[in-house]
Amino acid sequence: MQQNESLPFVKEGRFTFYNLTDIIGWIKDQEQKNRADPLKTERTRLIKLQADKEEKLNAVLKQELLPFDLWMDFQAAQAKAIKQQLLKIPSTFKNQVPKVTNKMVKFLDKKIAESLNGLGKNKLPADIVKRLEKWVKEND
Repeated sequence: MQQNESLPFVKEGRFTFYNLTDIIGWIKDQEQKNRADPLKTERTRLIKLQADKEEKLNAVLKQELLPFDLWMDFQAAQAKAIKQQLLKIPSTFKNQVPKVTNKMVKFLDKKIAESLNGLGKNKLPADIVKRLEKWVKEND
């Protein structure tokens, strides 16, 4: 965003933060002043879009939001941990229940493996995929 003396912002070290709540009043004033001039109205609209983008960036910089790649890494680590715990079930079951046969343990192993493979084949619902793609496009 262009540095504009009339546009409210705060400098903190090397970062410039645009506070959306301060900018909203400024944008409303500009919209009222510029109703007759379409170029100024468009400029105000573009500044509002940029202010929204800057607010998202400010939230990330202030660590109010997680960056998308960090969130995805976290989800992958969680899925791996869950898989490891599920794969331990047959051997734990065999140790805890005295009359369990190897055939029962193999059956349990097979069913857990089928379930895990099935999870890998399940796809996210289309609306969630679209929202994720939109978010990635907006934040690149």
